[in-house]
Amino acid sequence: LWYKKNKQWGEALAVLGEMRTAGAKPSIVSFNSVLDACGKARQLKVAFELLDQVAHEGLAADTVTYTSLIDACGKAQQLERAFSVLAQMRAVGVRPNSFTYNALIDACAKAAEVNRAFEVLRQMELEGIAPNTTTYTALIDACGRAGLLDQAFALFARMRHACVEPNLITYNALIHACANAGATDAAFQVWNHLRNDGQTKP
Repeated sequence: LWYKKNKQWGEALAVLGEMRTAGAKPSIVSFNSVLDACGKARQLKVAFELLDQVAHEGLAADTVTYTSLIDACGKAQQLERAFSVLAQMRAVGVRPNSFTYNALIDACAKAAEVNRAFEVLRQMELEGIAPNTTTYTALIDACGRAGLLDQAFALFARMRHACVEPNLITYNALIHACANAGATDAAFQVWNHLRNDGQTKP
């Protein structure tokens, strides 16, 4: 999988070069696609170089650009840089959306910074952006990594109360939270709940 991701970002970067060679000016959509591939391959240095190239081409980075960068920072365990990207996008007047905040919460989870993950949640709600399945899943993952099983279950209950449907990734995050806390019985209860929800076959 690692090789596949690295191959993809290299190929994406090559296509960008071929476009320039052919005299075609890459669009922001093209840059965003390459940036996303670099982020998935944890090529953070290249991702930030692409942001510089966007400006050099006279293009305006958009929400997708900055969200991809935040996601790349999270995958590279560079949480402070992720928050810096958020500050940068705000400074140039680009508004974050649910994808942006979800990427930042996920970055907090990967860095085991559960308190900061909840701060991001509060900020997105203050801006009128409702948490969705991805949001709750990332928060449950953050709690699980921090050994906060009660909070993970409280989040699960909160999302169901808000009529936000969990998916298979949500259940996996909750099961991992149980496993991390050594709560084997609770993990089996979650598994049974998952089966009853029809998200997997018995």
